[in-house]
Amino acid sequence: MELTNERKGAIIVITVIINLIFLPLLFISAGGFIKKLKMDGMVYANDVIFEEIYHEGYYDSEDGYVAPYTSYKPTYFYTVDGKSYSYTPYRTSESKASLANANKIYYDKSNPANCVAENETEVESFLAILIFYLVFMAIILSFYSNIAISSKKETKNKLPKAYRDLEQNGTFISDLEYELIDSGVIKNSVILPAILIELKLVSGETVKLVSEPKEKVGPEIPMIGKGVEAVVDFSDLTKYYIDFDVYNKRGGKPRNIYPVIKK
Repeated sequence: MELTNERKGAIIVITVIINLIFLPLLFISAGGFIKKLKMDGMVYANDVIFEEIYHEGYYDSEDGYVAPYTSYKPTYFYTVDGKSYSYTPYRTSESKASLANANKIYYDKSNPANCVAENETEVESFLAILIFYLVFMAIILSFYSNIAISSKKETKNKLPKAYRDLEQNGTFISDLEYELIDSGVIKNSVILPAILIELKLVSGETVKLVSEPKEKVGPEIPMIGKGVEAVVDFSDLTKYYIDFDVYNKRGGKPRNIYPVIKK
């Protein structure tokens, strides 16, 4: 499976959306739990009153019609050392009973007004969200890894065999003068060109090497020019590979894996 730009974009968008959804939830869920750890006092609320929040019915594309419902936002009243305090947590619920029963208030003894309600400190909800988030991110990272490995294998398998055989003993040469000649091979009623280069050996002898037929040579490429690259096994001049951009075939930039001959 090749990691195209479209697939990259889709993966990035999905990852960003999931992070935008779950990171705030994690922050909110963890906030009350972490705040509780800093509190050194606990007292039961004396009373609790509820603000009713009415939610209009609406149509959902997946669930259909969602009926109107009411949620409740509590305000807890508590007393510390004879002084009264009140606290309204951020969480709401559709159940008055659950809010009324979760009536523990954790407070800072040095400042009793600094507190957190019991229904804000549920570690179970935080852990559930955290586990789901970590599992999802593990799946995303695994997907990235598998795509990268698969793409690397596909790139290597697509390399011409003549080039793959030179990875151990080949010498990389760049910026060579060339001439495009007819290869004698016809494809789709078009004669494919081949690249002709001349190399001057250490012995002083000049040899001509001709590439295999090239299918992707546009009309903008001059018939005679400079800038061709080659990988040559000088111990066996029948083994070579010539192209306009050898390293493009490798799927990366030059990494100095071949000695470079300076002209």
